Amino acid sequence: MIRGADVNALELVRLSQSLFSKKENLDDFCQRVADELYPASSDFTTDRTNGEEIGDHLYTSVPCQNHRDLAYALGSLTRPKNQVWFNIKAAEDDRNTESAKAWFAKKRDKQRTLLYSFRANFQAAMEISDRDVIAFGNSVVGHAESKLRDGMMIYQNFHFRDCAWSENAFRIVDELHRKFKLQLCNWDQMFPGVPMSPDYVTRMKNDPHAEVELLHIVCPSDRYEPYAKMKRANKRPFASIYIDPTAQRILRENGYFEFPYTVRRWQLWRGSAYARSPAADLGLIEARLLQNQERVLLEAGELAVDPPLIATQDAILGEVHNYPGARNWVSADYDEKQGAALRALDHKGNMPLGLEMKVDTREILAAAMFINKLSLPVGNRDMTVPEINERISEYIRSIGPAVEPFEQHNAMLLDI
Repeated sequence: MIRGADVNALELVRLSQSLFSKKENLDDFCQRVADELYPASSDFTTDRTNGEEIGDHLYTSVPCQNHRDLAYALGSLTRPKNQVWFNIKAAEDDRNTESAKAWFAKKRDKQRTLLYSFRANFQAAMEISDRDVIAFGNSVVGHAESKLRDGMMIYQNFHFRDCAWSENAFRIVDELHRKFKLQLCNWDQMFPGVPMSPDYVTRMKNDPHAEVELLHIVCPSDRYEPYAKMKRANKRPFASIYIDPTAQRILRENGYFEFPYTVRRWQLWRGSAYARSPAADLGLIEARLLQNQERVLLEAGELAVDPPLIATQDAILGEVHNYPGARNWVSADYDEKQGAALRALDHKGNMPLGLEMKVDTREILAAAMFINKLSLPVGNRDMTVPEINERISEYIRSIGPAVEPFEQHNAMLLDI
């Protein structure tokens, strides 16, 4: 044990490591999904540097485009900025009188103004969150009241790689462990009055922007009670603990009246606290197939346009030159009756069939990722009103399974 370490902090770090170890296989899977569908977030099991090319292993961007389009579409369908997409009302129906509805409408408009303020960071956080949910089936959005205490909530998206959680008996996430990095120059802003460890002081002198990895744990206060250093009379439902796992000490204890994270989960599975993405599970199959098809077709096209050459031994003087305007000298002793001294290899292939297969794969990929559900069913211009309504009903039935979980996530975000 490190000298000066906190025994409670050591036990909490051990519990956190246990949660993260249980999702290592899921992180490996998410890395494979990101490599094919979401390269910008392909840093689950590998480190990325600024400016690094992240799509150099791909032959086509179609799967990545499908992932992007689905994320944008579902975000626009469930949170259209130019429309009223949420309302406020009393839990008891008999209290929703006309005057109450008018009061709720004013409060809704005020909340909407705060929500779309640049300080709230709601749009940016939710855009990233939508992409995460589509690719990985999970996303974590943090929300905390502004330090100005002006009623505004500040939203922030956290990398799924850095979060691990557990459920209660009702399958509600009520405990979350999050790793994060803090620049040492911001230590006093984050932990005012809490001294750094001597090692951090030395590092900060050499590099004020050096980063250290810390741990934030939020769990029910009763669950944290055995480890609490301070007994508070005004105990809040959720305990908040910041830990320095390197120095093995608790940096700050606090609490929340509401769980400060919204864990968005697309499709839950039995026996797991983590969800899966039905779009990525099926789309990954076609995405890999499409990359292989694109590779083969590119090679075939290159062979057809720039075929390999066959040269008769000792007939060509020097090296064979294969570029526009090149000259190749043939030996004067070579008899052309034996055939051309230099000729292209006749490469036979069925490019049309390969292109048909690629088109078919792209259509299946679009179906797997719900892209083909984003538009109204095709009809003719002479449709009657009942026929139009039937088309709309058909569209709602087809897109409903994909949209419903996202609407539930919106309710979770606003019900805080």
